[in-house]
Amino acid sequence: GAMELYHELIREDIFHCDNQQAILVFPEYLSFFESHPELQKEFKRDVMWCFEWIINNMDEFYQISLTQIDNIFEQYAAFCRKYNYSLRTYYEFLSIFIQNNCMPGETFRGLTAKEAFQKMLKTKRDALSDCPACELDREFDYYLNAEDNLEKALEVIEPVFSGRLYCAEVPETTYSNLSVYYFDHGKLNDAVKYATKSYRLIRNQSAPESDFFNSLSDTAMIIAYREPQKALKMLRDLLPAAAVSHNAKGCFFFFRAAYHVMLNLDKEGYHHVRMKLPFKEDSIYQPDNQYQISDLKDYFFEKAAFYAQKLDRRNGNSMLTDKLDKTYQFKGTRFRKPTKVDFFFFFFFCEYMDDGMLPPDFSLPRKKPDKDHAPLDDGAMDGIMYFHYKPEQKELGELENIVQLAGKGKTRLAVNKTEKFFSDPDKFTLHIADNLQNYIISHRDELNADAIYDFGISLLVSSKNYEAVKTGLMILEIFSDYNDKLLEAIMKLSACNEFTLFCIWAVQRLDNANELVFTMAKRTFGWGRIFAVHFLQPDTPEIREWLLNNGVHNSIHPGYLANKLFDELDIRSMLRQNPDASQMQAIAYIILFLLEDGPASGIRAYDDAEDILSAFLENAERLDVEQAEIDDENYPHIVEYAREYLEEEINGADDDESGNEN
Repeated sequence: GAMELYHELIREDIFHCDNQQAILVFPEYLSFFESHPELQKEFKRDVMWCFEWIINNMDEFYQISLTQIDNIFEQYAAFCRKYNYSLRTYYEFLSIFIQNNCMPGETFRGLTAKEAFQKMLKTKRDALSDCPACELDREFDYYLNAEDNLEKALEVIEPVFSGRLYCAEVPETTYSNLSVYYFDHGKLNDAVKYATKSYRLIRNQSAPESDFFNSLSDTAMIIAYREPQKALKMLRDLLPAAAVSHNAKGCFFFFRAAYHVMLNLDKEGYHHVRMKLPFKEDSIYQPDNQYQISDLKDYFFEKAAFYAQKLDRRNGNSMLTDKLDKTYQFKGTRFRKPTKVDFFFFFFFCEYMDDGMLPPDFSLPRKKPDKDHAPLDDGAMDGIMYFHYKPEQKELGELENIVQLAGKGKTRLAVNKTEKFFSDPDKFTLHIADNLQNYIISHRDELNADAIYDFGISLLVSSKNYEAVKTGLMILEIFSDYNDKLLEAIMKLSACNEFTLFCIWAVQRLDNANELVFTMAKRTFGWGRIFAVHFLQPDTPEIREWLLNNGVHNSIHPGYLANKLFDELDIRSMLRQNPDASQMQAIAYIILFLLEDGPASGIRAYDDAEDILSAFLENAERLDVEQAEIDDENYPHIVEYAREYLEEEINGADDDESGNEN
């Protein structure tokens, strides 16, 4: 009854949670056991195993003082003697505690870590001894970290690494410990190798991640120095466990790892990250899940420092604070280049993206403009050139040589030279897009098509230069041969206003191009929406309805699209057919932005402007008579503005012209 319940509760919390409940319940369990002598013979082994679990984890809570820990060790030794068990496990856990909580050479209960370890080796195994794999793992950890003897540690652990010995936690934690050792000794390649081995084994286990929380945290920290994006994913996987953990040491390792992940993302040039932080009570918490990496870096460091200071104060040293303050510089470290359609911009976007859309105020990182120039919105330079200047195509110049290199399979060199070419702020893909495509097509006999296709993919995948990415899209347009993964990538990229125009061109040869452009229009707000609506054909009732109600609206200037929508939706005919209140509400905005006469041509572009406005006002009066409900506070003002415009700007202008003739 009660004994089984206590045992199962403690076991569950030790192996699947944060150990807090087990440590709180154990004294009650022990007291119940001691007060029932009739149960002791039957349950003494269960109690001793629970005692082992507690004594092996109690140091993780700073609330438990050294005096209390000393008393627990003394009590455990007494229980071993009372119930005729060997002291091997007592010395084993004492050695582990000293190694993990005391500085080298310090003693606890009169012994150093080495002395306790030697006593363990001289004491016989018994029913309380852990499995052979776990014991070897403990010896391995001692030689590795307490004596810094890598050769001896690897000799001891050979039966595990050869596969002859293993258990539920070994070699998963063994690989993790070895990776940390190499990491601390400046050997990043070896550290990443064993961190990856540990991670793969843990991910393939059915055991909960909480069983390996500290190992996974260390693994994420190490992998962050080679693949920070992958480490970020690992960090996200650990967040739910970290959110509910009361285990101070586990929290320290998690927040230290999180700090190093942000540190390396920052080095890679990322500025923002999207994370669902569960720490809602902390001041850093943002309901929209958008965070500056610099802010998260400081936050995670402070959280790790909090737990380090609490545990160090309990232990009377600076062991964990020293770990946190340690910096890592690896010679020749290079982050692994992406090998699939998951490139720099996509990673950057995905931190903000929600259901395929970026926030309306999203913008790409850019160099600060001169103090005399205002920063431009994403897509603005292409938009201004496209709608106002109709830029002429320029000579390719050096790009011809670059394409020749790419056509010979020298992809990496061609990508580097393309980025250098576009490092000139006066060079734009829009100026060379047609000539580039024509050059590739006209030289197809001498250019390897597969190599050119790979060049386009590589510009898309590996370049951090915005114009080079656009050039990659222009090259891919020639082929229009997209698998699902690449098309998905292009659609994601189109959500950013800077790239929407070139994504539209990249898909325009596909059978479902208009449907894809429709999706782009719905997912953008600024220049991207202007481009998408400009190219979108109203060939289905759904698209027509969306264009009527939403097409003119964007965050740049609705006037860019008013003429387009007026003509392609045939607003004249709609006004002749007595539109209902909902249609009139939508038409009103198209009329409004025609009246504003900019930045594109407005109402004055139509010879029948007077008839258009008269028809609009007649319908407004008709609906007013019918007391139609239009739930838009702007609508009456638009109607009044149209009436004044008709009377003053159009009819008034006609009167002036008549007067001049007289």
